[in-house]
Amino acid sequence: MYAIIATGGKQYRVSQGDVIYVEKLNNEVNDEVTFPVLMLGGETVEVGNPVVTGASVVGKVLQQGKGQKIHILKYKSKSIIWPISFCIFSASGKNLPISSSRVSELSSPTSSEIWFSYRL
Repeated sequence: MYAIIATGGKQYRVSQGDVIYVEKLNNEVNDEVTFPVLMLGGETVEVGNPVVTGASVVGKVLQQGKGQKIHILKYKSKSIIWPISFCIFSASGKNLPISSSRVSELSSPTSSEIWFSYRL
């Protein structure tokens, strides 16, 4: 069984026991965090509108830190910088803060909850 969750403006495919690296969460280390479930998959597929009612993915924050450095290059035309230097690009970079989390529990809704959500 797997689930599609949303966090930090991105979507991730997770199953129980997976370690995911997401944008920084506002939780402390060893805290539990619940992610919204967009889709559940397995033998049957349940798609939410926008989330699956009654489904939950619970994870535990393992660590907070910085990710890999992202290099940013900006092109400068030769006419602007020619007298100053021979560099065509100006470079900068930054490290994005990330959190790692282990998925500890993945639960699906009961059949009565599914029937009720489709009936609405």
